[in-house]
Amino acid sequence: MLPTATPTLTPTPNINYPAIPVIPQIVSPADELYLSSGQSVTFQWDALAYPAAYLIYIYDENGQRIGDSGDIDGISWSYTFQNSGVYYWTISSLCAGCQSYFSGYSHTYTVYVGVVPSTATVPATNTPNPTGTVTPSDGPTATSTPIITPTSTQPAGSPTVTRTPNPVCSVSIGDGQLYTNQRDITIHANVTGAVEMQLSNDNNFNAAIWRPYAPTQSWTLSSPSQTLLTLQVFARFRDAQGNQLCNGAVMIDDILYDAQPPTLRIVSFTSNVVSASNQAAAAAINGTLTIEATDQQGGSGVLQMRIGALPDLADVGWRPFVSPATVALSQNGQMIYAQVQDGAGNVSHIAGWALDGNGKTYLPIVKR
Repeated sequence: MLPTATPTLTPTPNINYPAIPVIPQIVSPADELYLSSGQSVTFQWDALAYPAAYLIYIYDENGQRIGDSGDIDGISWSYTFQNSGVYYWTISSLCAGCQSYFSGYSHTYTVYVGVVPSTATVPATNTPNPTGTVTPSDGPTATSTPIITPTSTQPAGSPTVTRTPNPVCSVSIGDGQLYTNQRDITIHANVTGAVEMQLSNDNNFNAAIWRPYAPTQSWTLSSPSQTLLTLQVFARFRDAQGNQLCNGAVMIDDILYDAQPPTLRIVSFTSNVVSASNQAAAAAINGTLTIEATDQQGGSGVLQMRIGALPDLADVGWRPFVSPATVALSQNGQMIYAQVQDGAGNVSHIAGWALDGNGKTYLPIVKR
């Protein structure tokens, strides 16, 4: 299930946003973590140098997503692994101020819970595999103490034995995006050994055909019955011998379809220009704009805004939404205009606020 929370991104002056968000650098835990059932792990990563939200996905051995952090502003998140098995996790960053919203996935990390898999890298001397710091759900913190000690039939002192890692099975709608206002999307798949794949908008795979496997596939979501709806895609894969992969499991991902634009109202504009005698100040629009912007309940949330002096706002680009907002426009004029955009890409009408010759406000005007 994709998270539905909306990141709170408050920009600071002179932020240098990259075109594509950076994948966060993991601080802990290490890859190939060994735990007992019921163990809690705190994932930690370095904060990025610009306002961003972070997103962790957790998958089971069949590629089914069993947990996600939602988009969060902090640099840590805890999760409890209740059942034994092999699990995988990955992290991404989300950036409303970047040209691309989604960073892509990090390296896939493995967690072994209550098992000693034959596919693991097994220390031949039976020494503990360091696991970093893990926190049991009902006890004190244990530091650098393995929950499970892997065993080996290798003689003491022999080299470490490395075996083939478990196959990967994962499917994502739209490169990990959380929301869409379009039915035409892209499916991203990563399935070890796949030669063919089937995609469907229903779990019965009605009219679905086997097609050549590809890491990316164009797909059209089912026709939604309303402007806000969670839509699903089902996928299954097979190898060259016709054997169904991922232990025969059907892979599922969903996305929030949001087709309703947000609403916008300019509340006030406070000019920084004190007197028209200051010619340099009077030749520009400087001040603070207060905006009320609302998205439909449960929608993708108001994420971006643009403020300019031209009626079509062609003079400015999008920036993270914040209100009140600092305005510094080199153009002088009689109007100031604003527009907002939600997480799915829907844009509001353009609202205008009238100014007098000194940059002072006197009459709100709404353009639809």
